[in-house]
Amino acid sequence: MSKITLKSYDFFRRHSGLCYTMIIVLFVIFGYFASQLTFQEDISKILPSDGEESKEELVFKELNVKERITVLFHYKDETISDPDELSYICDEFCDRLMLATEKDSSLKGIIHNFDDETVNNALQFLFANLPIFVDTLYYSSIDTLLSQENVNKAMSENYELMRSPAGSAYLPIISADPAALRNAILSRDELSSSGVSGMTLYNRHLFSPDKTVAMAYVLPRVNSMETGKNDRLLQVIDNVIDTLKQDNPDIEISYHGYPVQSVFNSRQIKKDLVSTTSIALLLIFIIILFSFKRLSTIPLMVLPVLFGSVFSLACIFFIKGEISLIALGIGSVVIG
Repeated sequence: MSKITLKSYDFFRRHSGLCYTMIIVLFVIFGYFASQLTFQEDISKILPSDGEESKEELVFKELNVKERITVLFHYKDETISDPDELSYICDEFCDRLMLATEKDSSLKGIIHNFDDETVNNALQFLFANLPIFVDTLYYSSIDTLLSQENVNKAMSENYELMRSPAGSAYLPIISADPAALRNAILSRDELSSSGVSGMTLYNRHLFSPDKTVAMAYVLPRVNSMETGKNDRLLQVIDNVIDTLKQDNPDIEISYHGYPVQSVFNSRQIKKDLVSTTSIALLLIFIIILFSFKRLSTIPLMVLPVLFGSVFSLACIFFIKGEISLIALGIGSVVIG
């Protein structure tokens, strides 16, 4: 092997023009294939994997609850409470966001208001699965709710509800629960801890119990780990919020959720990688300059590393076709 290496060195030393031409041609070829790589911004891609998803990872990816972005609307002045105005702002935000994301299809949907059918279906689901939401210790107290006195009181309340202007909307609820067990059950601490009674409906919109905060749920189309695509969605959300605040300066709009957390973590990681890589390269240049005392030494030290990096990226393109952008940034730190 050493003889082949020495003979190659002697050959290219005598034919330096051919050597530089081959280096430039190979650099262009490797650079082209390296540029064809698909960059993934999935944070989980930087972790080692055997190619098969674990059960925990599969369940986590398929868990729809973590994929939503919760948007909150409230007044900057906490003493002001106008749920009708907040409902209007919520609708306006959702309409503008749907319009802004209509072309790129980055949005699966928005949950911000509920019609009568949706509410009835939710109550039917609650009634059909009450044992899941109510502790067994509560079963013994149901007898008292079914006493003659409580049943008469419940029927009187049902009668008044049926006579109200919205009486037709209460018909499915009363038919499913004539004894009004819902009122006692929905006030239980067990339901509060499970999140069922942590919000209320007003004017078909979700509100906090005191009606000072309106809520909407934005559902991205892609997985929360796809931080690149979700980053563009958050930029659209920020633009919509900025324009809406200009028209309503007294309203505060904020959002949170796992997709938001993933995007901000990705932004911080990439920002830190750029900073640390820049500082590392600067220090390397300074050390080389002071060690060799010649500026011409820097290209001789950097170009082989650059050529090797382009060559390795081209090999990754042929082997896998994609690479994590975050892992690539960490790799640049290792090279430094």
